[in-house]
Amino acid sequence: MNNGAPFHPYSRHPQIRFTRNFGNFHIVAAAVSDRDYTSDGPLGATSDYLRNSVIPNIDLQFQYKKEDKFLCGIGGDYRRLTPRLKTDSSFIADESLDSWAATAFMKIKFEKFTVKMQSVLGQNLYEHTMLGGIAVEKVDTATGKNTYTNIDQLTGWLDISTNNKKFNAGLFLGYAKNLGSLHNIWGAIYARGNDIAYAYRISPRLAWTSGNLSFTSEFEYTAAAYGTPDYLGDVHNAKEVYNFRVLIAAIYTF
Repeated sequence: MNNGAPFHPYSRHPQIRFTRNFGNFHIVAAAVSDRDYTSDGPLGATSDYLRNSVIPNIDLQFQYKKEDKFLCGIGGDYRRLTPRLKTDSSFIADESLDSWAATAFMKIKFEKFTVKMQSVLGQNLYEHTMLGGIAVEKVDTATGKNTYTNIDQLTGWLDISTNNKKFNAGLFLGYAKNLGSLHNIWGAIYARGNDIAYAYRISPRLAWTSGNLSFTSEFEYTAAAYGTPDYLGDVHNAKEVYNFRVLIAAIYTF
């Protein structure tokens, strides 16, 4: 049930969406708020930081789709967070942080198999169930106000699956790299996996379907390299830790 996270962005958000079609070309724009999946910060994971900013999360995509055989696209995402409205000393605080992300994706359906792939380069991808987040760059000792910085990530994944309706086999490969921050971190870190240098996943699967009944099995090997982050958030002396997961399911559709 990880839906490819933390290599593939996964979240659910209330949104207002606009879609415009020009033949095979599509433009998708969305103004997004937070609900179940939120950014991390001084109060924990909450929607307060986005609501404090007044500006919704903005997402824009350009897609090209030719029937069900080919899809490609690029997209961009902008988010502004205001982690606090007052400091611990009750000074008014209006510090905000802008985060950007970009993605490129493709799907090609051949006669016997389908290939899908995506890459994401982004800042503060925490609310997408991915690695990364924000951190305190520096603190004004007179007022207690913070300056924040992003922790950046680069991810990519590839999925290959057969098109046989009765017997289907697939393979998912994912990789995530911690790029650290563009600025020195001198305060608290609010992130997922900030001590992970990189992570990868190898996950083959098999499915057999007969009428309304399906049997599915998936094997998952995931490794994460844990180490010590420096002042820029780059992780050193990383050592891999891995786990195995096996999923077996029987599904009856009616």
